[in-house]
Amino acid sequence: MAVGPACHKDPKGEKGGKSMNHGGATLTNPLITLEHLRRKAIVYLRQSSLEQVEKNTGSQAFQRNQVELAQAYGWPADLIEVIDQDLGKSGCSVDRRTGWQRMLDQIGANAVGCVFAVNISRLGRELLPIEHLRVMAMYHGVLLCLDGRFVDPANPNDT
Repeated sequence: MAVGPACHKDPKGEKGGKSMNHGGATLTNPLITLEHLRRKAIVYLRQSSLEQVEKNTGSQAFQRNQVELAQAYGWPADLIEVIDQDLGKSGCSVDRRTGWQRMLDQIGANAVGCVFAVNISRLGRELLPIEHLRVMAMYHGVLLCLDGRFVDPANPNDT
């Protein structure tokens, strides 16, 4: 599994952040706290059209692999939720994206520790909804993991 630059192996778990054992490797990130791990990890999936959903199954599988990344960082399987209701829905608008709204509702309820998406374009193509997600994440202590890199929306130097 490829791991982004903000990720590192720490066999003894002595560096910052929570240590996890996954396939013999320990993955840590100083941004991840026990409080994040007590809450859900949401893996958000989106493809723009039904044709992509039907014909480009590799993209969907790649996006679903974010579950393994969440587990590698310590989220237990019962606290990882895959939101895939927006498969086949364009990222040009959040209208009719029920999965997007469900994710925002859970963030607002303080039920989420981290949102995983393979890249920012899976979240959407419009800046305003992505900024809304970032602000909600900031206020509710939610990390974002995009392109395998953890971001703390509360840190203005990290977004």
